[in-house]
Amino acid sequence: MRLILTTLLIATVWFISTTTAQNPSRSPILTQHNDNNRTGAYLTERTLTPASVASRGMRLAYWRPVDGSIDGQLLYVPSLQIPPRLVDVIFATTTNGSVFAYDANDDADSGTGRGRLWQTSLLGRDEPQTPGTPYGVLSTPVIDLVAKMLFVVSRTKGDPIDEFWLLALDIVSGKILRKTQIESPGFSAAFQNQRPALLLDHDMVYIGFGQWGGEGDHEYPQCNGGAAGLSPPISASCGFGHQTARRDWPQQRSNAVGQYLGIIDAATPVAGEPHRPAASMA
Repeated sequence: MRLILTTLLIATVWFISTTTAQNPSRSPILTQHNDNNRTGAYLTERTLTPASVASRGMRLAYWRPVDGSIDGQLLYVPSLQIPPRLVDVIFATTTNGSVFAYDANDDADSGTGRGRLWQTSLLGRDEPQTPGTPYGVLSTPVIDLVAKMLFVVSRTKGDPIDEFWLLALDIVSGKILRKTQIESPGFSAAFQNQRPALLLDHDMVYIGFGQWGGEGDHEYPQCNGGAAGLSPPISASCGFGHQTARRDWPQQRSNAVGQYLGIIDAATPVAGEPHRPAASMA
């Protein structure tokens, strides 16, 4: 089973299969790229194989609507107990600040909301966000399967500046269990973008931020990759612009996060030199 596609006006979740949607893989996908090392490996896949694709091809099984763009990866929990039955559940988050849970095996009436188990809004406001603006959920959430909680970060319009919130949702009901505003000395939500995927490691949720990119004196690195690794250390990769004489990007970033985690190593790739991990933290 392979998932994910969005459109410009109404984002949709597409389910593509070599056979039907009634035969999903059984291993959960609880974090970006399937594991904390961000390998992307899915070693228990038995249905979608090179042989099955070569012999039967791939087709669209069905799709489901959501209320905004899906910027993060979809997550998957098989055999989740949602009374009165066990359900294989797909979780999707949107830039409209919503979390959706769909029954992965209900493929009838493609294009409708059939199979929706619950939908939860994280915005706490009546008005929807404007499409195309960087609000709602921009990163991949993470699931604690033991606690049956989904952790997600949502950006909302605040007064006078934007706000970031960490929320914990019950994956069975969609109920918001905890909600905490993300605040720290020197941190300003007006200049931050929460694109890195959340990392759950040793009962700790790690959240990465990158400042907006720009030009001239406002040129900053922007983090887009998720933090990875089993602590210690934790590695984080960022996408950078070109080096300039006015900026030492590794040192600037070290000053920003070293207060909390401690930088072991940091590097900005330079043309002609081997690439090294952008940062390692402990």
